[in-house]
Amino acid sequence: MSGWHKKDDYIFFAIGRSGSTSLDHAGFEHIIKEFDIDFKLINFYLRDTDIKPVVFIRHPLDRFYSAMYQFIRRICDELNVEVTADEEQWVGLWDTFLELLNFDRGAPIFNDNEFYHMGHYLDRLRMIEKDLIIADTRDMNQTIKDLVGVSIIKQNATNSKYEVNMYDGVFKRAFEKAKHKNNALVWLHPEIQTYKDLINKF
Repeated sequence: MSGWHKKDDYIFFAIGRSGSTSLDHAGFEHIIKEFDIDFKLINFYLRDTDIKPVVFIRHPLDRFYSAMYQFIRRICDELNVEVTADEEQWVGLWDTFLELLNFDRGAPIFNDNEFYHMGHYLDRLRMIEKDLIIADTRDMNQTIKDLVGVSIIKQNATNSKYEVNMYDGVFKRAFEKAKHKNNALVWLHPEIQTYKDLINKF
């Protein structure tokens, strides 16, 4: 779920596949629940306050991998398609799902749910009218602990060694052989550069 979560003098945000579920389970006050990609609601909320916004961001390629894995597995489960650790099957799945998202024609076309998990948004953070604290999602727990003294539990992390090995192994290897890999990487490039700029700045 998207939204902003307030604790003490800080309000925290993470978009899909970047720690949003972990924030949902942190027990903070959920101030804004709507998907507000232009950040109009948070700007209105922060106006005339001393609350400091904190945004967690994830490397776009890692976010893309995570979102695509979730997307492919969800649709396959709904269609009762058994997914194995067979590399040839995964290459076929990558080809099919990249075409489904329009990567064969260059840039993707997303519905709202897939945009939330995969769409570019980092450049839009400049729309937030308050000075930001930006941190990498990998540092979410330590950042929140340093700011408000709370340790949070990472959500959506699988304990299945089989799933972890499939995700880190054949899933990513198969992407290297996917027909539309280059289109996906070209599309990701500006978001990766923005991510690097933001991380280096903060």
